[in-house]
Amino acid sequence: VIVRPSLDFMRFLHSTKQTPQQLLELDSRQFEELVAEIWHRFGYEVELTARTRDGGRDIIAVRKCEANLRFLIECKRYRPSHKVGIEVVRSLYGVKVHDQATKAILATTSYFTSPAKDFFRQHQWELESRDYDGIVDWVKRIRD
Repeated sequence: VIVRPSLDFMRFLHSTKQTPQQLLELDSRQFEELVAEIWHRFGYEVELTARTRDGGRDIIAVRKCEANLRFLIECKRYRPSHKVGIEVVRSLYGVKVHDQATKAILATTSYFTSPAKDFFRQHQWELESRDYDGIVDWVKRIRD
């Protein structure tokens, strides 16, 4: 399924560049849709998984180019004070290995605990973290 944004969603992307705090106003599904649209605009074919029983990943992003790439993206729409812990990261790593993806990415509106950051560092070529600041950076890279 290729995700296509509505006009309101396009406006949201534009206004989020000016006011990143709007990310915190999204519900979980809207956050998943935002990340899917970002990756679509990065040039990937994007599949947004079902709301429930998603298999531990919310988005599958594929690009066929010099080398075929398949990223699994798990989205966690948390309050900034609710940090993502190592259990979630380990679970995503297991899904990445099982699905034989190129890399798995955990995108959150929050931040990561120290043990989670350490795990990402130990598996930097297989896992990537994107906290609130990283999501804001993605949004800013999108051209209007």
